[in-house]
Amino acid sequence: MKKIKLSVISLVISLLPFITLLVSLFTKEITGGLQTGLIVLNIISVLSGFGLSISLVKNPKRRDVFSIVTLCICAFFGLLMFGILTFGIIATFM
Repeated sequence: MKKIKLSVISLVISLLPFITLLVSLFTKEITGGLQTGLIVLNIISVLSGFGLSISLVKNPKRRDVFSIVTLCICAFFGLLMFGILTFGIIATFM
């Protein structure tokens, strides 16, 4: 039972970046402190979800569908953030 709770917690952590999507859809403009808070929330949730899901997937006794889905979601968000960061750096200097 404990392994399922940990998998579900890691799944919830990995889905936290969707809060930013919902906030950006329902507000006209995101300014100042809210924008910074959402950026920090995204980075922390992706990194902690990725680390937690890797630790769950590495152990065969704790591996289940939730932890594999969490790993895929966190890997997608991590690659997306890395791509946006890379595009921003390249666009700045060209």
